[in-house]
This record gives sequence, structure tokens and C-alpha cells, in this order.
Amino acid sequence: IHTAAAASSDMAIEAAAAASSAAAAAKAAQELAAAVPDSDYGLPLLWELLQDEAHLPESLAVQASTVLYELLGWQCGHVERAEYMERCIANLREHKSICATLQLLRKIVSTYSSGAGRGAVGGGGQVPDSMASVVAWLAEEHALLDVFFADLVHYKAAASAAAVAARASGADDDAINRSKLFGAQGHIVNIRERLQFLNTVLTMSDVGLNHEQVDALWESLVVSPTTVLEQEEAFRWLENTCAVPESFSYELVRYIFDVKARDLSFVSITLQGYRFYEYFFRYINWKEKRFEQSGTTHFSVLSLQLIGIDGLWRLAWE
Repeated sequence: IHTAAAASSDMAIEAAAAASSAAAAAKAAQELAAAVPDSDYGLPLLWELLQDEAHLPESLAVQASTVLYELLGWQCGHVERAEYMERCIANLREHKSICATLQLLRKIVSTYSSGAGRGAVGGGGQVPDSMASVVAWLAEEHALLDVFFADLVHYKAAASAAAVAARASGADDDAINRSKLFGAQGHIVNIRERLQFLNTVLTMSDVGLNHEQVDALWESLVVSPTTVLEQEEAFRWLENTCAVPESFSYELVRYIFDVKARDLSFVSITLQGYRFYEYFFRYINWKEKRFEQSGTTHFSVLSLQLIGIDGLWRLAWE
């Protein structure tokens, strides 16, 4: 009886402690909830959690990004979308938390309709209310592409310097691709995230690149790549983007092929680099009616004056 009574007493003490702990946790949760204004649904807190300086585990950062994106997609969050897109632009200008910023900006743009129109009010005035027009608004009002390419150049300068130091310590290309050269993400993730964002801008709107922006992209990723894989990602992106007619104007395709690719060194070109050149060669000669192709294996040369044939000759012999 004495033993049973002692055990019962211990259980009662443990239950009381558990109840006290639960009560304290509930009180803390209530205080945290009370600290978040009803009008902002915790959006500022979620934004802070996305920043690199928050040092969250990747899984938690992804969850925070998903919740923020979903809240902004709800009708009650529509009015806040312009503010958070402007926050993303500010991050780009300051070269802060770029991967998370570009991911969120892509997601916010996707919350708009695919049609045309203006109507959602944000930041004290009207902003576009379709994916195409919101990208145009970002480009016109916030110089989106200029800011994007300025950040790309800044990132490549910092990453290249860090890669030189890493190689001096014995790191190879694979290690450098995985390394956090600048920011909280690995190098190749940084490159892919930027290219994916740029693809979204070009495919979701009528916004296009100018020659100076193509020059910045080509110089950063093709002429002066930090790793071979980085250059291959650029070649792959150029090929895939050219395959979507509304992404590149034909004039821009000719500029890339006639001006930029003309000086391309074929000495150490990879298979992906060759595929890029061949795709542009076929596409341009087809557009100029000097070449016809049926399926993947049958083609006809309609004129021996093929544009870029000298490049193929150099490629074969260099």
C-alpha cells in the first residue's frame, strides 16, 4: 500500500509539472500571437525568416516562403503584394538573400492572373493585375532587369574571388559548385536560381533583353565562368529560351549568334556548348529559308550560303 501511494504521488507531481509546462507554452504562444498585428497576418515576421541572416535550416526557410506566398495569394493578402515585390527589388539592389528573394518574387508574380488588366491597389496606388503587366510594371517602375543584371555582375565578382581562394586550398569544380561562395546558397544554386528567374520574366511578359544585358550575361557566365558547369547552365538556358519564340526577338537571337558566339572559343567547348551553337545555327538558317528540317534526322540545305558555317568549321578543327 505504501509503495502504491508513493507511486501515485510521483505521478501526480509529474502531471502537475506537465500541466504547468503546457500552460506556460500556451501563454507564450498567446503572447506571440498578440504581438502580431491582426492586419498583417504575420507577413513581416515571415519575411524576416526568409533573410539569410536569420540562419534558418533550409527546410524551415522553405516552409516560411511557402506560407508567405500562400498568404499573399489569398484575397486578403492581395493588397500587400506590391509592398513585398518592392521589398524583393530592394534586396536585389542591396545584393541580400538573393536566392530566397528571387524565389519569392517568382511566386508572387504567379499569383496574378494570366489575362490582361489593372486593378489591385498596393503601395498607395494602382499596380497591374496580370502576370504580364506586373512584370512590365516591375521593369518600368523599378528597373527590374537593370537591378537584376547589376546583382549578377556583383555576385560573379564576389564568387570568382572566393573561388580563387578555394582553388588555392585544393578545391575542384565540384566542390566550388557546392560551396557558398557568396550568400547562403551553393554557387551553382545561385546561378540556376538567377537563370530560372530570368526565364520567368521573359516567358510571362513582353519584357525583353537589350544588347547591354545580353553582354552582361554572356561575359559573366560564358566568357568568364567560375566553373565549367556554370557555363553549361548558361548555354542550356540560351538554347531553351531561344526555343520559346516570345522570349527572344529574332533580332536578339541574331545578335547572340552573329556577335557574341562569333568570338566563342571552341578549343575546350563541352557537348552542351556545341548543342547551343548547333541549335542557333539550325534555327537561324531555317528562319532565313536556307535550311529545312523534317523530324529529327531529315533535313535539306536550300542554300550553301549558310549563316555560321565558318563557326562549325572552326569547331570541327579547333
